Amino acid sequence: MLGERCQVEIKLDAKGRIALPARMRKRLQNEGIDKLVLTFFDGGIRAYLTRDFERLVEAPLRDLDPFDPEAQDLHHLVLAGAEDCPIDSQGRVRIPPLLREEAGLAEGVILHSILDWLEVWDAAAWRARLAEAREARKERRQRRPAELHILSRQKT
Repeated sequence: MLGERCQVEIKLDAKGRIALPARMRKRLQNEGIDKLVLTFFDGGIRAYLTRDFERLVEAPLRDLDPFDPEAQDLHHLVLAGAEDCPIDSQGRVRIPPLLREEAGLAEGVILHSILDWLEVWDAAAWRARLAEAREARKERRQRRPAELHILSRQKT
């Protein structure tokens, strides 16, 4: 998000807020950004700048047939729970109760940046997700020829 890469373990405070890392806070403040769009997706909460949410999430979903069952699922799962959440003067974002509940957030959470968004996960759920991803990648690597592996070394 805005070129700030990070992965940190932080605490959710009693009011359901997370503190953004200092360098990210500064970057957002310098850009005049005072809110994030939060939504739940596949186990964690995603946080986007408004412009990125509109471009990466809303625009592609807008083009789907609203009566298609798969499109309806995405509309309900991703768009219905999306919420604009202000960044307070301390650089904290309050995660709405329904999103906290859906993501199973309690106290310890992992916040990381991926491309144009942030993700917030329950720490234990994040560790389980990483283990699942490692295992799936291992299985895919065993089924594919070496030249098709993502992140494989370039041929010289």
